[in-house]
Amino acid sequence: MRRMVIYLIGCLLSMNLYATQVEFLIDNFNDADKLINNIMLPNDSFTVGNGTINFIVETSIFIESPGALRIDFSSPGVTDRWGYITTIEGYDYSLYDRISFWVRGASGGEIFQITLKDKQGMVSSVPLYWVYPQGISTSFKHIQIDFEDFNFKKIDRQNLSQIIIESVPGKTGNGTIYIDALKLAGVDKLIVDDFDIRNERNLIGGLWEKEVQGAASLTATINYDIASNGILKLEYNNMSSLGKVWEYKTGVYGTGINFNNYDQVELQYRGKAGNEKFAIGLGDNFNNIFVITQTLSDTNWHNLIEPFSNFSTVDISQLKKIFFCNNTNSYSQGTLFFDNISVTNSTNKTSLIIDHFEGCNKYRNKLGYQHDARKKGTSTIYWDVVSNGTFSRDGGVLKIDFQNMNLYPNWWAWWTALASEDLSRYEDLTEYNDISFWVKGKNGGERFIVKVVGLQGDESWVYVNSYLPHGVATNWQKVTIPLQDFSATGIQATYHLKNLTFGADDLIPGEGTVYIDQIQFSKEFMSFSRESGSGSVIKWFYQSNISFSPNGDGKTDTITFEYVLNNPARVYLAIYDISGNIVRVLSEKKELKTEDILHTITWDGNNNAQSLVPGGLYIFQFLAVDNSGKEEKIHNLIEVFK
Repeated sequence: MRRMVIYLIGCLLSMNLYATQVEFLIDNFNDADKLINNIMLPNDSFTVGNGTINFIVETSIFIESPGALRIDFSSPGVTDRWGYITTIEGYDYSLYDRISFWVRGASGGEIFQITLKDKQGMVSSVPLYWVYPQGISTSFKHIQIDFEDFNFKKIDRQNLSQIIIESVPGKTGNGTIYIDALKLAGVDKLIVDDFDIRNERNLIGGLWEKEVQGAASLTATINYDIASNGILKLEYNNMSSLGKVWEYKTGVYGTGINFNNYDQVELQYRGKAGNEKFAIGLGDNFNNIFVITQTLSDTNWHNLIEPFSNFSTVDISQLKKIFFCNNTNSYSQGTLFFDNISVTNSTNKTSLIIDHFEGCNKYRNKLGYQHDARKKGTSTIYWDVVSNGTFSRDGGVLKIDFQNMNLYPNWWAWWTALASEDLSRYEDLTEYNDISFWVKGKNGGERFIVKVVGLQGDESWVYVNSYLPHGVATNWQKVTIPLQDFSATGIQATYHLKNLTFGADDLIPGEGTVYIDQIQFSKEFMSFSRESGSGSVIKWFYQSNISFSPNGDGKTDTITFEYVLNNPARVYLAIYDISGNIVRVLSEKKELKTEDILHTITWDGNNNAQSLVPGGLYIFQFLAVDNSGKEEKIHNLIEVFK
């Protein structure tokens, strides 16, 4: 179950310059060896009844590098089966959240499924027609299937044993398919630096710095070439006695990023000689903590993951730098190479996407459950997934044409299931507090309701015109509905739901066409608070909303900042756009604010010219300076939507 610790990570992921993924290459089929995959484990096949399979590696067909797997198959009867098995056991796959590969058919329309199996023999499958209802095409398509589409309540992700490409039970047919670049893909991460540009700044804007003490020496240079896309090369000599140290640090402060959304630091490293030692550290304004790595035993690239919990005294919310330094027990010289410094969220708990309608799959949502529609009386409804044309956003959108004619009992409804038909599986929504989606109308003014149905059949609905007073506009708008708005109208447990429904507005009959995309549960209306010790300038700070909509509808029109000081201090509070330009100054640090009482500042969404700011991401910075000159900063993201 994907849960969101805070909505900010979703905002950060929208800054996709820094978002990337970890990949584990299972097979690129480059070596013409059909019996062994890239991780040196055997491949195999099976047949049942009159099913047949032949698989070879063809080096003339490829996507990412020469070589692709060719599978000739036949299932003449409904009980006849075939399957190709890639063994992958012996690795911890908990860092990965989807399977990825390229595929095409020789004739087009071929049907097969992907099955995952763990060491306990538990299996779960995803037929490819869930992604491509008409079968695969004759041109290569990149397929990514989320683990959540498999039943991972029973599959042990950490102990996967096999990936199986096989026939779909009960489906007949024969054909030829080509598979390439079979991988497992991992969680999104925030790249601090991948050293792909030769300048003195990292990707999120901080400075690189280096320092030495005693007779130690350090040269830090960037080796940049097309093959490696840039790596950091550190040559050091810290001689042979205590007190002679070197340190290389990359600054991550002043960016508006909330590092509390992440729980570990990652990087790739290797040594030139293979016997080097180093330590990795994190630092805030007051503490620097480092962790000694193991001594390198070879010259291969390695992936290092250090949980933030290993840096126990560092205030992650005030993370200032990530640094490398010499191992204090090692006084040698050497050369180290580093790449892809990043901070990651090990569980990728961002938002729970129900569907973004990518891949033209109108039969199942992202969680693996069903879509459906119904009408009653003289109402009509037609729905489809649009993959191209004027109304597409990110690869596909839901299109609903409706007509509900007269008032109730004539109605239409389209819903996406949040639970299995027998209710044995459902999504735990405890960590979420709102539903959001993007919508636009063909003509404008369209109206509908959003309804949630609980596992026990209890239901509640809201009218979209409560959030869009003039109905749906002809441009894309984001609608966010707090779950408490449904609770107020009757449903008992909005965190255990059976269906999410879009349907007829029974107060006002009508017809129209709406386009809907990116349906998800999230925590947009979430507060942010921080409490500090007695030694800090700021005792307590509170931000009432992460996101707000200053549109005058009386719902989350403003953001309130509250704070309590430990000492009298002058306070500066300003709003910046994502490029760092000042948008609004709310407190100018002129007046000395009193300690131990609650102070309040409100932002109404206006800039310094008293005009509403455009929708998008903003950053606030709060700075308090006491009479001794001691200062403390707090910053966080804000999303404004209209």
